[in-house]
Amino acid sequence: MSGSLKRLSITGRNGVGLSATWQAEIASYYGICVSGFPNFFMLLGPNTGLGHNSVVIMIEAQVTYIMSCLRFMRRKRLKTIDVKHDIQTTFYRHIQERLKPTVWQSGGCRSWYQDEKGRNVAIWPGFTFDYRWQTRSVTPSDYFVTRN
Repeated sequence: MSGSLKRLSITGRNGVGLSATWQAEIASYYGICVSGFPNFFMLLGPNTGLGHNSVVIMIEAQVTYIMSCLRFMRRKRLKTIDVKHDIQTTFYRHIQERLKPTVWQSGGCRSWYQDEKGRNVAIWPGFTFDYRWQTRSVTPSDYFVTRN
């Protein structure tokens, strides 16, 4: 998942690569967008894996969200859309807090769900219907945009 994305050559604003950005921590916004990488959308990004349900539900929700972003861009005649860093950071911290008491993070076990620093970068810490609800549409204020 996120490990394979780290190996791809994906370049964001100011020529910074995704692998360099993820050296400090593998973070994203809903596992779909990464701050500093305008118009970059991914499926099954960080913290969208499941250990309890069908990942197809997550993929469908992500496609719905990406289509919402693209429709928003077309409607507003935007050139780029880029999630704000503070929005992504708040989201990431919330996810990490929700993961702390889960079986995937607590108890001292190491697994492939965790990065080399012990942070869970793989699992979504809630119900799939919550994820679907949260990603049903784009929140324009979460993004920096540029016009055509």
